[in-house]
Amino acid sequence: MQEIQKTITDNKILVKFTLNTYETGMFSQESVGCRDPGQTKRGIQASAAHLTMKNMFTAVLTCAGEGGLLVQYLIVACTVGKADMTHVKKLPIKLPAKKNTGEQFMMTAFKRQHLIHTDRMLITCQKKVWMDTAGICMWVELLLKQWLDKNCCPEWGALLTWDHCRPHMTCTVIKKPEAHKIWALCLPKCMTDWLQVMDLVVNGPYKANTLLPQCEDLQEYMQTFRMQFYSAKVHNGAVPVWDQPKPSITHGLSNSMKALASMDQDAGFRVGMAKAFVQTGLVPVAGDVATGDA
Repeated sequence: MQEIQKTITDNKILVKFTLNTYETGMFSQESVGCRDPGQTKRGIQASAAHLTMKNMFTAVLTCAGEGGLLVQYLIVACTVGKADMTHVKKLPIKLPAKKNTGEQFMMTAFKRQHLIHTDRMLITCQKKVWMDTAGICMWVELLLKQWLDKNCCPEWGALLTWDHCRPHMTCTVIKKPEAHKIWALCLPKCMTDWLQVMDLVVNGPYKANTLLPQCEDLQEYMQTFRMQFYSAKVHNGAVPVWDQPKPSITHGLSNSMKALASMDQDAGFRVGMAKAFVQTGLVPVAGDVATGDA
């Protein structure tokens, strides 16, 4: 945390451009014997009943020190296992290649599809529904940098804090934000439950609001099923088979966008988020470091 505070002070980072980013999986459900090995650590586990990787997506959300959600980066599943994809904008990425003479770097162009791209939202795909190196570079280039430019980020740059996820610490990812005057720093290990603003004030309400329509659909189905069940019992008919509504990725993405829009328009939510930045020490301790105001 001392390094983060020193970066804020030394580089005169404004509160508006003190950012926190967090990735969370949606439509996740624990089920013994139906796990994807690449997803276990992040808690994404498929359900043997009806939830598979096709029903899941990862939401990469970013908030600012003055309160408010900035951009949303949503990742859905695809069948392509390679990082390189087709029909997309090329993003130059440096990949480390270890040789006998030491560690060198070579330029490799990746292609990554995006389904929807606006100034505040990008929907893309990845086989394991995960934020890999190519995805992070795409997020920085097409969302984060664009938002900073549109909001007149000063030439001395912005601060981005996130957890110790392995893709966040690759050479490529470290260099990409630096090229756009973004100081990307990891929070202390095993401290995200106390210091990750997105985890503290955004993740819970976001998941609850996103899954609420699904719960309402299930409640409506239960009422219908109950009436059909007792009607069959009274008339000695065939008892209906329980077949609850299955979550679809289309409805999930739609509910996610509606939930985030509703949360961002809530003045109380924005105030609470700004307070969380102060309480976790992710903004200047006193006043604005650019003006020196107390």
